[in-house]
Formats: sequence, C-alpha cells, structure tokens
Amino acid sequence: MNGTPLDVFIAGDDEAARKQVADLVTSGGLNPVDVGALRHARQLEGFQLLHMALQIREAGHGWASSIKIVAP
Repeated sequence: MNGTPLDVFIAGDDEAARKQVADLVTSGGLNPVDVGALRHARQLEGFQLLHMALQIREAGHGWASSIKIVAP
C-alpha cells in the first residue's frame, strides 16, 4: 500500500512461537503486530469479519482494502 508494509496480526500462547512468526512476517516485508495471548484471536476474527462486511457493501472499497494500525 503505497510503500507502507501491511500489518499481520499475531496471537498465540507461546511467546517464542509468536517471535518466530513475527520474524517470518518481517522477512516477507510485512509488519507484525503481536496482540498477545491466543484468547485475543476471537477479537481478531471479529475485527476481520467487520472488515469483510465493509469491503462487500455497496459503497465499500472492495477486496482491495486492508487494515493498518497507525500509531506513533
């Protein structure tokens, strides 16, 4: 997206595994966002369901949109 790496949200109970996934994501030119424990996966699923609902609505952005966390 215009030179800005896309975010990849990572949840899991094993910190070392999350780090490995984050390293893989980074090596692919993407931005890992570690959300912590696996219990957050439910929120990530809801987040993505909302995103998909916005993509398919009549005035939506279609499948060309993505989610990006903007923070200082």
